[in-house]
Amino acid sequence: MASPPDTTIDASTKLEKLNIDAILDFTRLIREKRRAKAKEEELDTKLQNHERHLQLIKGKQEAVEEQMKELEARQRQLIEEEGQHVSKRHELLTDQTNAKDTQDDIRKKMLQLKDMHGKFELDNCDEAKTMFREAVEDGDAGVVKAILYAGALNEHGWIPLITASSRGDVDIVRNLLLAGSDADAKDTVFGRTALNWTSAGGHTAVVQLLLKMTVDVNSQDNDGWTPLRWASEGGHEDVVQKMAL
Repeated sequence: MASPPDTTIDASTKLEKLNIDAILDFTRLIREKRRAKAKEEELDTKLQNHERHLQLIKGKQEAVEEQMKELEARQRQLIEEEGQHVSKRHELLTDQTNAKDTQDDIRKKMLQLKDMHGKFELDNCDEAKTMFREAVEDGDAGVVKAILYAGALNEHGWIPLITASSRGDVDIVRNLLLAGSDADAKDTVFGRTALNWTSAGGHTAVVQLLLKMTVDVNSQDNDGWTPLRWASEGGHEDVVQKMAL
C-alpha cells in the first residue's frame, strides 16, 4: 500500500516561494522609490538652476537698464553742456564786440581831449590818467594802446612800464616802449629798473623785449642787486641764459 504524499514539504516550499516573491517585490519597491527620489532631486536641481539662470538674466537686464539710464542722463548732460558752450561762445563774441566798442570809444575820447588840449600829458588830465592806470594794472593792452595812440604819455611814463614789466604784460610793455617810455628809469622806492622787476619775476618774453632796447643789464638797485642776480636767485634759468648771450 502506497504511503500518502508529504504535504508539509509542499507547504514549506510554497511559503519559501512567497517569501522570495515578497522580498523581490519589496526590493523593486525600494528601487522605484529611489529612482523616483533621484528624479525628484534631479528635477529640483534643474528647477534651482533655472531659477538661478532667471535671476542672472534679470540681473543683467537690470544692469543694462541702469546703463541705458546713465547713457540717457549723459546724453541730456551733453546736450545741456553743448547749449552752455553755445551760450558761452555767444557771450564771448558779445564781450569781444563790447571790448572793441569800448576801445573805439576811448580812442574817440582821447582824440577829443587831444583836440581840446593839444598833445596832453596824463598828469594834466585826471580822466585819462585814471583810465590809463587801470588799463595797465588790468593788463588791458587794447586800452593802453588806444590811450597811447592819442599821444597820452607823461614824463613819468616809466611808472606804468615798471608795473607792466613786473606783471609780464609783454604787449603793454611793447606799446609803452614804442610810445617812448624810458626803459632804464628806476622806481623811487627800491631803485629798480623794469629789467630788474621782470627778471625777478622770470618773464622771459619781456626780458627779451627790453634787451632789444639795449637797456643797462648791469643796473643795480638800492641793495646792489643786478637783473642777472634777481634772475639767478629766483631760479629763472631761461632769463639767465638770455642775459648771458
